[in-house]
Amino acid sequence: METRKQSKTLEEIVAELDRKTLNSLVCRHADNDEDFNWMILKAAMSKNDVYEDIKNEIASIKKSKRFYDWRTRGELYSKLGNILEAIELNITDSEQGIDLTRRFLLLDTSIRCDDSDGGLGEIFNYDAVELLKKFAPAYADKEKLEQIVYKLIEINDCGCHDGVLEEIGEILPEKNIRSLMTRDFSRDRDYIKPQMAFALKDAPLFEKLLAETRPNGFGNCDLTELAECWIAYGDLGKALEYALKIDHNLNYSYKKDDLLEEIYTKNGDIEALKKLYSENFMRSHSDETKEKILKNFGIDFFNDLVKQRIEMVEVLSG
Repeated sequence: METRKQSKTLEEIVAELDRKTLNSLVCRHADNDEDFNWMILKAAMSKNDVYEDIKNEIASIKKSKRFYDWRTRGELYSKLGNILEAIELNITDSEQGIDLTRRFLLLDTSIRCDDSDGGLGEIFNYDAVELLKKFAPAYADKEKLEQIVYKLIEINDCGCHDGVLEEIGEILPEKNIRSLMTRDFSRDRDYIKPQMAFALKDAPLFEKLLAETRPNGFGNCDLTELAECWIAYGDLGKALEYALKIDHNLNYSYKKDDLLEEIYTKNGDIEALKKLYSENFMRSHSDETKEKILKNFGIDFFNDLVKQRIEMVEVLSG
């Protein structure tokens, strides 16, 4: 039997429900879902009350001595996720939003949890940092925000604040990032300041700071970031210099071809693109490469490559 195609979105359907039916459905679902019930209660509070309530929820987790093992950590993840969702849905004031997100992120030193699945780090480094990015633009006191970010980067023993550094360009203005770079950090100095320069897309500074920490030269990961930063800076020549040095035989080489493709495309270097696609096709006959060849150079060029590949296989097979 064919299913009838739904022409309306769920939001449109809910909007058309009468109040009694909607109330009945919400209450029935809330009775059977503790998390949903919690969110409904938060939505019914005043803005200031929900701010205080969420603050108390965070404080309660901070005070708890409970250890969440691999069997119960899902309960903790759900509780943390609910708090972040409540902040996102109910807090509109940027000062309250930044304050609650800061308190949340500082929970990492108090929570006792088996995080062997990486779930806790994902909640802190991605979900919570997204809230920082949401509230930061409207946060008026950028110096205070700078101090908050400094503390989060400085207090990061568990790695749950790595996302703050990675997204710092979306959280602080350039002026405040450069101010942070003048400060002293007690940990990971060789990593923190180069990453700030990377966030600023200040390729000359990023290259200088990175070189100071790499006495034995750059590895593939460094070369990749250098190429990316020089592309963002606008110097495609320097970007190409570093992209070509990435060794396909070592780790972190997977971005090399994408970087070269971006550079050659922006430079309008058709012959270099042909060579790149040809080498990729000979090395690995992927559908992605095939589509790029057909899109950019047509069926005749693709057929020639197929013929060359067949001849190469015949030679190798003896």
